[in-house]
Amino acid sequence: MCAGNVYCAVSPYSLEEGAIILAFDSGGGLKRRLRCDLPVSDDWKHLVDNRNGRMLASRIGVNQKKLAIVSEPELAVALYSIGRR
Repeated sequence: MCAGNVYCAVSPYSLEEGAIILAFDSGGGLKRRLRCDLPVSDDWKHLVDNRNGRMLASRIGVNQKKLAIVSEPELAVALYSIGRR
């Protein structure tokens, strides 16, 4: 059995409300539910029918106390402090 948490992004999600990230412990129990407000840029409004210009979450990564949400269409990364729990 592995130690630590597994983080998963939930899709679909509301761009206005933010990306939903779930953290599970090594036993599969839900440990945390995170709602991450996504950055906005006028440069992103033309991408993939993204009229509000919010970053689209493509991938996530977790390292220690940081969560990274990566957007392939926008070639952008948003970092969030998640602390340790």
